[in-house]
Amino acid sequence: MDKFIGIELNSQSVKYVSLTRDQDRWHLQSSGIGSLDAAKPEACEVIRNLRNSGWDSGFLDTRIVSSISSKYLLVKEFVFPRMSRKELRESLKWKISEFLAFPVEQAVIDLRISEQTVNGQPSLRVLAVAIPREEVLRHIRVLQSLGLMPSRVTIAPLVFENLIRPSVGALKESEGLALATLNIRSETADLSIYKNGKSVFTRIIASKADRLFSEVRRSLDYFHAENQYVALEKMMVFGDQADLGELPRLLAEQLSLQVEVLDPLKLSTVSYDAKQVPLNAGVISRHQLSVPLGCALEGSKGIDLMPEQIAKERTYYLLSAGMRLSAILGSFIFLIAYLNLQFIVQGYKVRLEAAKGELETAVTLMKAKEPLESLAEEVANYAGVIRPLLNRRNIWSEILVELSQALPDSMTLSGLNVNGTDVAMQGYIIDAKQSPEGILSNFILSLEGKVFRDVTLVSARNSEEEGKLEFSLNSRLDY
Repeated sequence: MDKFIGIELNSQSVKYVSLTRDQDRWHLQSSGIGSLDAAKPEACEVIRNLRNSGWDSGFLDTRIVSSISSKYLLVKEFVFPRMSRKELRESLKWKISEFLAFPVEQAVIDLRISEQTVNGQPSLRVLAVAIPREEVLRHIRVLQSLGLMPSRVTIAPLVFENLIRPSVGALKESEGLALATLNIRSETADLSIYKNGKSVFTRIIASKADRLFSEVRRSLDYFHAENQYVALEKMMVFGDQADLGELPRLLAEQLSLQVEVLDPLKLSTVSYDAKQVPLNAGVISRHQLSVPLGCALEGSKGIDLMPEQIAKERTYYLLSAGMRLSAILGSFIFLIAYLNLQFIVQGYKVRLEAAKGELETAVTLMKAKEPLESLAEEVANYAGVIRPLLNRRNIWSEILVELSQALPDSMTLSGLNVNGTDVAMQGYIIDAKQSPEGILSNFILSLEGKVFRDVTLVSARNSEEEGKLEFSLNSRLDY
């Protein structure tokens, strides 16, 4: 499960949204707004609570995207003929310098490129974003003092695309219609216009009450002059203040346009606990979460204003974190191996002690001559008994085979006893055609000389049953 944190930072406050993503499903984990002391940013309570809740910026699977704003921010679209990316960057530097209020050498520039056809010729449509490098460095230093290492730095007008992209159809944009947003901060405001889910116009204007309406009107007039066939469907308002008061109604009257307060959670596809969100760390109105939510949804794509030197520092930080994690895992593996070795050594010690005891007993027996002599005699006696049995380990199978071959059909064995080498057997003969005595005599002769030896008749008598002769024989086994 991937983790994302979106941050909106200005001189007076910080806002965050924490999301998790499981495949294509986003879920809101927490959010917060807190005041920020420029002199002691590390004392920001809302970020401290975020870290204490179990999240740690050192986790490699957490991506932090922050939004930056400046009165010197430039967002402008250009069209160039098709060329290589290197040539495009050089041409863009020269082109964009005409619109910057500061030297282009001091700018951090990133761009978004899409291909299009103009007058039948393939061309490149380039959305360029430029901001003073020093302001970005100052922004990142504040984040680092909060214990946050951003993976990307972007701007609010572009992250808003992440909110409206899944809902372009729901916004009922049709050909020739566009959507405007107004993000109001303490000193400046971002007026942006989106067509088909993409930003096509952005202007930074003053947010003071006495200038806001005229600045918005002037910017919209400029947009309509450049885009005569595009009409605005509505405007969505959001910002730092929890209560925008009568502002939406006044804007609607001044502009003759539908104006509403933005609810980013309703507009996006992020799932959330409706009871939990309003209680998270000072969140009073959902529209305050518009920018940090868009940043969290930005993930690893889009505009990135991270200066190259900071990107290198972050790479080094991630490598260091990876090395620290590897060292911890290595230490853990070494500890397990050491404990396992100790367990094995302890087992050997127990075995060694037992062997020592057995050896001492053997030495004692070796020193005592008489017990050893009696033990030897006892072993010899057992050997005398066991040896012939071992030599004839299959004796029972041989006895049974021999008896089955010698036994006539008219004879039945009722008893067979083996005691050492002595064998006693009992049985009877029933035969109306032959003499029982003759059958018994032939049986004794057939047994003699193979397994059995010295076969003798013990008794033979006629039973009360006519023609039945009962007998008893003794023999010895030949082994």
